[in-house]
Formats: sequence, C-alpha cells, structure tokens
Amino acid sequence: ENSEVERRGTMANRREKIVEEILSTEDTYVQSLAFTIEYFVKPLKEKEILDKQEISWVFSNIEVIYNLNQQILAQLQERFSNWSEEQKIGDVFLQMGPMLRMYKDYCKNYTTSLTTMQELSTTNDEWIKFLEEKDKRGPGGSKLPLTAYLIMPVQRIPRYLLLLSDLLKHTPEDHPDMRDLNSAYTLISEIAGSLNKFIQQAQQRNLVLEISNQFIGLKFTLMEPHRLFLKEGTFRKVTTHMIMQCYLFLFNDIILYSHTHIALGATKRYQYKGFIPLSTSWVRDMPDTDKMENIFQIVGENKTWTFLADDKDQKRAWISALNECIEELVKRNPTLVDQRGKVLHRQPTVFNMFSATSKDYDKEIQDEEKVKENLRRVSHEKKSSLTKEDQPLIPKSPKKPPQEKDDRCCACSII
Repeated sequence: ENSEVERRGTMANRREKIVEEILSTEDTYVQSLAFTIEYFVKPLKEKEILDKQEISWVFSNIEVIYNLNQQILAQLQERFSNWSEEQKIGDVFLQMGPMLRMYKDYCKNYTTSLTTMQELSTTNDEWIKFLEEKDKRGPGGSKLPLTAYLIMPVQRIPRYLLLLSDLLKHTPEDHPDMRDLNSAYTLISEIAGSLNKFIQQAQQRNLVLEISNQFIGLKFTLMEPHRLFLKEGTFRKVTTHMIMQCYLFLFNDIILYSHTHIALGATKRYQYKGFIPLSTSWVRDMPDTDKMENIFQIVGENKTWTFLADDKDQKRAWISALNECIEELVKRNPTLVDQRGKVLHRQPTVFNMFSATSKDYDKEIQDEEKVKENLRRVSHEKKSSLTKEDQPLIPKSPKKPPQEKDDRCCACSII
C-alpha cells in the first residue's frame, strides 16, 4: 500500500512538471509570435516596404495563429495557477484542437515564404536594409534571424504531440483528466498526420536555406520548390595540377561543391566553387590503380569531375545515391534520355593519368550502355502509359549560374 502511494506521488510530481513545461514552452512560443508581428510584420506594413501580397507570402496567417495561441496560453495559465493533483488541462486542447487545423495553411505556405524572402533579398534594397536592422533584435536579447521565428509554427504541432504523450504516460487511469487527454491526443495526432507531409517539406526547405546561408559567393538561388537536400561528404578532387580536399552537398538534382571550409565560431562557412547538374551527367565507377584508389567520376556535357572517396563504403554509397537521383530525374523527364546519350561517350582521358587499361574503359562503356538502354526503356514505358493530361509535372531546371573559369588541361581536356 505504501509503495502504491509513493508511485502515485511520484507520478503526480512528474505530471505537474510536464504541465509546467507545456505552459513554459507555450509562453515562450507566444512571445516569439508576438515579437515576429511587432518587429517584422507591423513595420513592414507601416513603412510599405512590402505590399499586401508579399506580406501574405512571407508571413502567411501568423497573426491568426498568434490570436489562437494567446487563448491557449491564457487557459493554461489559469489552470496552472490553481494547480492540484486533480486539475485538468486535456479539455483545453480538446476545445481548441479543431482550430489548430489552421496551421495547415501556414505549413503549406512555408516554401513560398522562403522563396519569396530569397527573391526579395536580390530585388528589394529596403527589405535587405530592414533585415540588417531587425535580425539582431529579439526577446530577452535573442539574436535569431527572421527565418528562425518563421519555422516555429511548423514545429509546434509535433511538439504538442510529444508533450501530451509524455503527460498521458504520467496520468493515472482513474484521473479525472484521463478521458479528455486521450481524446485531445487522438485529435492532435490526426491534425499532425494531415500536416506531416507539409511539415517534412518545410523542414527540408529550411535545411536547404541553412546550407545556402553557409556558402560564400553562391552565384544562384539554391532554394527551389522541387529541390531537396540528401547528403554531404568530404572528398579529394583530382585535377592535372593537384589533388585537393573538397566538400560535396548532394541535392536531388545538383551537387554543390567547395574547396574551402571556414569555421567562424560555431558556424561552418564554405567558399562556393561550382555546381554539377545531375540531369545530364553520368557516374563512372573507376578501377583502383597503383597511384590512387576509391576513384569515381561525374561526366557532364562539357566537363568531367574526378573524386577520391575516403573508403570503398563511401564511394559505393555516393555512386548509389547519385544514380538514384539521375534515374528519378530521367523518369520525370524522359526527354533527358537523348540529351544524356550525347554525354555518354565522352572519353575519360584521365584514365591515362591513372594508368588504367583500355579493357577497364571498355567495360565501363558496356556497363553504361546497359544503363542507358534501361533508362530509355523505363522512360518509353512511362510515356506510353500516360495520357497527355496525366503527364507528370517536371520540376523547373535550376538557373545555371555563370561557370567558373575552366581550368582544363589543353592537352588532355581534363580539369
């Protein structure tokens, strides 16, 4: 009997701490929403730096969300100020839960928000100056940028789910709040499920934006609606003059690379060197030589990039990921088959440098011919099975930035 009393006492203490965390995080969240509206939305409207449509694209329905969460916060504060072991909060989320569906509009708009801000950063000098003044201000001396505040509503619904799940685990079955908590958790789970696709997209877009901000001298807009970040890695890039360390960032349609890594405090920065479009590139698995190992090439329309992986596992993983990206691009745009055919037989003269045999090269060409034929067959089948109305949407090709000066050797045409 004493152990049961102790167990329930421990559970009650834990339950109170969880409710306190719910209240604390809600208070911080509402303050952040208020800050965003007070220091960003209102001045932008008053100074007419952005028009009404641009305000909507950047901030969506954040003011409506703020009003909703003010009500949730007020009710939670009232309950916690009169706390007892029998106090309830499940009904607060159960009553306000249906209105949380308005978060869907915000999450759906998030990609538009990021792309609009990037566009404004290249076309609107007043916007640029405004952000320079505002980004260093925040609640309690915070120095978070605007994008850090705009991602908060995207993260809030999953956060509710985690907190309510924890609260349920520490609420006795016979507690007065148990029934409402279960119903509230089920409701918010359904809302989170309907938002999951948009939340994942928003988090992916935010990741692309973070990578874009890490690059110095980037010559084009990395943020595109279709672009997803997949992985990054450190390699050695081979040229006729030297072998240098480089950093590769793989997206679903391009590779971004840098030769220089700069550490500014806790922030990583990369000097932009170039990008590789995957839609018209081939991946060559090169044989090891006496001089080098774990070699692979990416053969483009006018250029060949040669990389050395740290080990066979890294090489295998990246070749697989690259080929998956390329295959998906071709499936979405079957016309790429003909464009890629022109690239296939570009001579890998760097083989001379590696002392590879002609037999090795012949095998690579044979393997690539098989890949090309398979891609052509898959693309043909896909086109044949679709009506004109059913044709898949083809993502917009990235705008090609100005290419860096070509450092290809005139004698052998290798970089």
